[in-house]
Amino acid sequence: MILGKFSLAGKVAIVTGSGRGIGKAIAMVFAEAGADVVCCSRTVSKAEADADAIRTIGHRALAFLCDVRDCEQVEAMVEKTVRQFGRIDILVNNAGGGSFGAVRKMPQGAFEADLLLNLTSMFICGIAQGGR
Repeated sequence: MILGKFSLAGKVAIVTGSGRGIGKAIAMVFAEAGADVVCCSRTVSKAEADADAIRTIGHRALAFLCDVRDCEQVEAMVEKTVRQFGRIDILVNNAGGGSFGAVRKMPQGAFEADLLLNLTSMFICGIAQGGR
């Protein structure tokens, strides 16, 4: 099996948008591969459920309510991760989404909101954990 070659034993990972879909799958696979995982979501109940599932398979997990578009919330998540686990080895910038419909009819505000969620948030998370 491929996971035998994909050991993350002793690593600490933050997975943004881990409350559902691809982010949830990444968080679980990382834990199965041996990592301790910070589950980051805008829905605390989803983050808590993911963290509980990771703890059930024997790894440390932290659930964190965080809107990755907000610098202060991201900084708080990073600080708590470092306090609890000592470091950050992996950052998965998975949180994202967007407006649907014809681009030519998209209001500028919707476009800017999409940029904030899908591009600026990656910068915010990267800068917050960089150098740790």
